[in-house]
Amino acid sequence: MAIQKETLNQSLLALFSDKEIADKLAASGSPEACYGIVKTHLPDISFEDFTKDSERINEYINENKGGLLELNELDEVAGGLSLGIVAVAVGVGAVAIAT
Repeated sequence: MAIQKETLNQSLLALFSDKEIADKLAASGSPEACYGIVKTHLPDISFEDFTKDSERINEYINENKGGLLELNELDEVAGGLSLGIVAVAVGVGAVAIAT
């Protein structure tokens, strides 16, 4: 079943959409380092929630990278809005950032 954008952690999604923060995450080198960066902006997020929510955001991006848009996303395209969503895939010993 497809992940709906509205069910994602919106605070984390917004953070990943910030280019400056996304660049820091890409350069961080480990899930723990990514979490440290995120924790400075979202102090109440646990490592477990960060990991789980990051994986869901990554799944959402992978599901939707085929270019198909939902009806509610068409207005964003027509208006020229670009969210520049960045996903952080958190795994043992590796961090991947994708835009």
